[in-house]
Amino acid sequence: SQSRYSKVTWRLREIERVAAQALFDTYGLETLKKRIDRIESEKKKNADDPYFPLVTTPSQLLDKMGAVERYLKV
Repeated sequence: SQSRYSKVTWRLREIERVAAQALFDTYGLETLKKRIDRIESEKKKNADDPYFPLVTTPSQLLDKMGAVERYLKV
């Protein structure tokens, strides 16, 4: 039903908002922007690498930041 869909959508958005806030609180805007820019550029260079951490949402970045930092050697 529409109501159930709305609740699920709201919850997913809330998860991403909380993850984005946690990233901001942990890394700060400048470091976070540098990481995201680097992820974007490295992903283009390493598009065929199956070991490149998949990051498309704030919650994935929060969950995989350690793997991302190891991959990028930062």
